[in-house]
Amino acid sequence: GKPVPSGQVTVPGRLELDNDCIRWELWGPARCVEISRTTLNEFVKLWSEDSSAALRFAKKWGVLLLEPVKGGYRPCGDGIPEGYEPIAAWQYYSRRACAVLNVAAALGQGKLGDLDDWKMITVVRPDDLESMKVGLESARKYGLPIFTGLPEKTKRQSAVDRGHDVIAQEIENWLCLWKARRMNGLSDFRLQWHPKAKRWELQIDYHGFLFAAIALQLMLAVAGADSLFTCSGCGLPYIRETKRPKAGNANYCGG
Repeated sequence: GKPVPSGQVTVPGRLELDNDCIRWELWGPARCVEISRTTLNEFVKLWSEDSSAALRFAKKWGVLLLEPVKGGYRPCGDGIPEGYEPIAAWQYYSRRACAVLNVAAALGQGKLGDLDDWKMITVVRPDDLESMKVGLESARKYGLPIFTGLPEKTKRQSAVDRGHDVIAQEIENWLCLWKARRMNGLSDFRLQWHPKAKRWELQIDYHGFLFAAIALQLMLAVAGADSLFTCSGCGLPYIRETKRPKAGNANYCGG
């Protein structure tokens, strides 16, 4: 019934700023660090700060491992020993993650939230061709699709409920984006046997990728949880919305 151990990400051995880009190489003293709740908190502030803030973050938590594709970039490129990542791409992902958290917080209060935040996720007015063009261009460059129109009330759902559906799909997009160009290493979990404890342990597996860690931390933040827990009954991970269970006590997912 304990928390699922958080995975680690790789920090390259060499990192430097080069013309508003982060240039990095895995060669040298690369290291692994364990993700914490502060990782996401620091990441969502980068869009409003200068290039040096992104570099400091990268030196602490690693890089997005952006791989150039036609007209843009995608995170977690496979087998890349070095890279050249535009600060503009970092700021885009940071601003969008910030918008997701802001909108989710507003929806939790029964409100739709700030229009500027929604503009990062959706084209507010489908007939606004200029905004549609900008939105499609961002989706093409950075891989996260956009939605069309603000959530509206229907016969079956309120606008806020429809907003929750949009955020759920947005989180799914974050969780899937880093896997799009990979052929292996797609699972979010791994199983490890501990000989001394004589038991199996389920662990979160980021495969060393910062973007994968940010996506999962974003999901946990939206869900209002600080960690995943292992169900004492079925053994599967679940999000616990109440307080943490006491050490040594069984806890269950309720499924």
